[in-house]
Amino acid sequence: MFKDQIKKLRLENDFTQEDLATKLNITRQSISKWENGLSYPTNHMIHQLIEVFHVTFKDLLDPDELALISIDNNTKINHVKRRTMFILSAILIVLVGSIIGIVLLNGRINQIELTAFDDNIIPDPLLGYILLDSNALDLYDDTNVQSLYTLLDSNDYPYAYYNIREQIPFWEDNKLYHATTTISTTETTIDGTIYFLTQDIPIVYYLMMILYDQEKEEMYLGSGSGFYKQNIATTITRHFEGENNDLVGPVEFNITYKFVDELSSVTISQYDETYQLIQTDTITNNDPMSLDEDTLYVVITETYINTDDDIYLNKIVVNYDDFNYYYVYMRQVSNNSYFPEYEAVVIDTFIS
Repeated sequence: MFKDQIKKLRLENDFTQEDLATKLNITRQSISKWENGLSYPTNHMIHQLIEVFHVTFKDLLDPDELALISIDNNTKINHVKRRTMFILSAILIVLVGSIIGIVLLNGRINQIELTAFDDNIIPDPLLGYILLDSNALDLYDDTNVQSLYTLLDSNDYPYAYYNIREQIPFWEDNKLYHATTTISTTETTIDGTIYFLTQDIPIVYYLMMILYDQEKEEMYLGSGSGFYKQNIATTITRHFEGENNDLVGPVEFNITYKFVDELSSVTISQYDETYQLIQTDTITNNDPMSLDEDTLYVVITETYINTDDDIYLNKIVVNYDDFNYYYVYMRQVSNNSYFPEYEAVVIDTFIS
């Protein structure tokens, strides 16, 4: 069993749970759950373990676990046992030469290999999605609906979903930028961008479906798709959609991930018609700002820190011709989060 092998390999290499967690960039609690048989690692994490211990797949997993490990790293042991029994039953049918058994087995294998956002494997109405890190996913308890509500209400993670908990349901999103929701007679389409800080340590993120159990009348996390965030600037796009249903109808999601450097500081400098500096101020919050009556243009200087801890500047020039009573500057704010937010700084550009 994996739980026995991982502990055995850790002890043979004189690693504490904290040591191994540090090497894998995960929490010690995740290691503890593995060794106690409460959860399984992702495919990516299995590869990491193979590199750390210099072993093979068969040294870590037994045959049943090899068949199941790709399903979900947050699968509980009781779910694994049920799925294992199903697969073993299908194999038994194949062995006795039943054509029906072969069809069922192939169908099950194909279901496991499908991507998480294939419409054919959505059992309940799709309400939306939430992007979680591995720590948050470890905290999710599929037997307690409140654990999902806790993740949503914390506002720590990007999401977009149809909020059925309110008396009047509505589409709600968090940490989603340039977001648009288009509702027509045929479908609802939600587009948006999620930003990541490139300065963060590498970590696995999971885009998880938010589904609705019509029998229990509760929301829950369905299957998901994980990806490993590298310390590089890049852009990733995802698209998935749900089938037509009586609750929300057909819905389509288009998500763009963008990786940005950390914004260290912002200054705004005012210049007069002779191009002489009038004054320079530091923007530290989203309080409205006013310009001097002699100001002809302003220069907003953003100071960024990249993944190599190098500092670089980005300058935004706002000329007199751009003044239209108010200029709204969008400032990036980290707030100790993987996902930077943007707050509006209103600059009063009306000069009498």
